[in-house]
Amino acid sequence: MYDLNDIHQAFKLPKTKQPGQWRDSTKAFFENEGKIASVNLGRRGSQTLATQEALYAYAMWCDVEFYMVVVDAFTALTNGDIEEAQEIAQTVVSIHEQRATELYLQGHH
Repeated sequence: MYDLNDIHQAFKLPKTKQPGQWRDSTKAFFENEGKIASVNLGRRGSQTLATQEALYAYAMWCDVEFYMVVVDAFTALTNGDIEEAQEIAQTVVSIHEQRATELYLQGHH
C-alpha cells in the first residue's frame, strides 16, 4: 500500500489536497472496500494507506493533470522503465511548483 501523505508531500500539493481533506463518496467506497486505511502513529502523526486503485482515485480528486501523470508514471514502472517513471515524477514536481508560484502571484495583484 502507498502512503498518500508521502505522495502529497513529494508532489508538493496544496494543503487543501491533503489526504485528510478528501471526503467524498469515492473515498468512502475505497474505505468500505478496505483499500484505504488511516493509521495513527501517535506523536509521529498518521498515515493514509491506499492501494494502487485508491491512489489513482486520490490523484484524480487532487487534479486531473496530476492524475494523468500518476497513471503515466505507474505505466512506465509497470513496463519496467524506471528512468522514464522518475523523469515523469520530477516533471510533476516542477509543474506544481510553477503553478503554486503563479497562484501566489495572482493572489497578490
